[in-house]
Amino acid sequence: MPRILDRTTNLLALYQHAMGRSEVPREFHFWCCLSVLAASVGDRVWLEKFRGSKLLPNLYVLLLGPSGLGKGLAIDMATAFVKDIPRVNYYRGKASAQYLIDYLGRSHKDPNSGKWVIENTKLYLVTPELAMSVPSGEHGRNFIMHMTELYTGGDYLLQEGTRTRGGVHVKSPCMNWLAGTTREWLKISVPRDAVESGFYARVVTVDGHYDLTTRYRRPFYPVDYDEVMDHLHARITALTHLEGIFELSPDAERLEEAWYTTREAPEDERLLPSWKRAHDLMLKIAMLLALSETHEELVIKPDHVAKARIIVERALQAVPKVLDFARLTPEAAGVDEVAGVLKKSGAMMHSSLLRRTGMSADQFKAIIETLRQQQRIVTKRTANGAAVYAWSGQHRMPKEEQPAPED
Repeated sequence: MPRILDRTTNLLALYQHAMGRSEVPREFHFWCCLSVLAASVGDRVWLEKFRGSKLLPNLYVLLLGPSGLGKGLAIDMATAFVKDIPRVNYYRGKASAQYLIDYLGRSHKDPNSGKWVIENTKLYLVTPELAMSVPSGEHGRNFIMHMTELYTGGDYLLQEGTRTRGGVHVKSPCMNWLAGTTREWLKISVPRDAVESGFYARVVTVDGHYDLTTRYRRPFYPVDYDEVMDHLHARITALTHLEGIFELSPDAERLEEAWYTTREAPEDERLLPSWKRAHDLMLKIAMLLALSETHEELVIKPDHVAKARIIVERALQAVPKVLDFARLTPEAAGVDEVAGVLKKSGAMMHSSLLRRTGMSADQFKAIIETLRQQQRIVTKRTANGAAVYAWSGQHRMPKEEQPAPED
């Protein structure tokens, strides 16, 4: 079998090759790799979109999908490349907004000069389960506001002071964030107004779904796994020492201009913040695509712009779905969740469906009653009296027991 390293040195292609084949969505691996590349270079490479201002390739990436889809696994496999590299400043866990600023503003006294020196204002924040890491309520709202402020980064001084904590100075912060959650937990962690405001326009949502037709009892890894992983470790480590400013080739600038001036504005006003930020995101992705090929020259070429445009347009497809979901009340979201499960399965036993949703018994009972009143489901009884819920019009029962008509 030919070695993949004889065919390509593209870092993204090599990474996806090394991840092999499993039930984890391929797009999760792809975006986790992009996130690691962004965290590796931090603010040491940039593009000057506006004169005197740095556009950094940092990213906020959110893996969104149901429980058991592999969000945490994809995050763990990617961040293993950088979690022990001090320059990346990997932080995994829970943090309040105030602690986050304190962490970025940590300083020590230089033994030679006697001056206080800030340790590292570049941070790679990793929260595999958003709801466990981002506090809810007012604390969560403050956290989101701070993350919104930190997203842009660049050469400025962030100052925060309180009567109890004193003053904290964070010079030239650079934040990369990789997170995962389910739709239900997203509603708890991120307030609706944050989803519909400028914060969510800064987040790339990777919307994953179960694919029940793809099954691997064990992941299948390539025979050259170890060789490729060693290559990836060396390449990613080298990126942590890269510095310089990106340029666009003349052909890349022409392609960027053609895309930017002809793209259609969304009819839904809620999509405007994400649409406006799509240009910056495209340039960020183009930088990372260029880095995945080589770091010998920091030049964005036409192929990078063309691929980045497609990647961004695909990423934006998830935005309307999340915005619609954020508008749902918890009760309405629960109804849609149960309806979706039954529509796919045809029918399910009461106990199985309750376990699948993870709801409380009272909440589940109210939702079932709502679906019955809407005539979206019918209830049957098995021979031993157990309830079976079927999507209306299908009546396809589980194989455990054939039902008897309900009285």
